[in-house]
Amino acid sequence: MSERSIDGFRQFAILVEAQAALRGVEADPGDDEFVECALAGGATFIISGDSHLLKLKEYQGIQILTPAAFLTAIREEQD
Repeated sequence: MSERSIDGFRQFAILVEAQAALRGVEADPGDDEFVECALAGGATFIISGDSHLLKLKEYQGIQILTPAAFLTAIREEQD
C-alpha cells in the first residue's frame, strides 16, 4: 500500500486503545483485538474478509461485513 493510500485513510481514522480483553472470536482469539478496537472507537461496522470475524455477523451492535456487503449496505442506505 502506498503512502498516498495510507494518507487517504488517515483522514477518516481515529486512534483508539482497547480497554477490555474480550473473548468473542472463539475460533481465532487473535481476531478479538479488531472487535476490541471497534468497541473502543464506537464503530458501527467492521469490514473484513476474515472468515472467523464474518461468522460472528454482529457483535454488540457492530455489524461485521465483507467489503462488498458493506458497499451494498451503504448504497441501499443512500437510496
